[in-house]
Amino acid sequence: MRYDEQEPYTSAIRQGAPQNSFRAFPLRMLEEYDRNPDYDCWIFEDGGTVWHHGADTEGCDFEFAWSVEGERTLMVYLIRLAALSPLQQQNWARFETANFIPLETAQLNLFEPET
Repeated sequence: MRYDEQEPYTSAIRQGAPQNSFRAFPLRMLEEYDRNPDYDCWIFEDGGTVWHHGADTEGCDFEFAWSVEGERTLMVYLIRLAALSPLQQQNWARFETANFIPLETAQLNLFEPET
């Protein structure tokens, strides 16, 4: 199966990437979305949602995690990114951090089921 730049996250799942794997994004990404009137950012203690108000309103949930370098980062499940429109997948992909290494505790908390 060929990689599709228009839908990078849908493409990743089609190529066999685990749906519950995550992608990392820098916090500065929220600043750009927060300044844009087409987006709303809801931020909570452990994560939040970025909403896009376009032809169809769509949101993407994220969680915060710490890297081994001590940087706070956004973590998003691949399945949530793949559910976005092609345009929004491209927007998120331009911010993706490829070299992120989570702290073990951050990674464990991200995948811990809610009780």
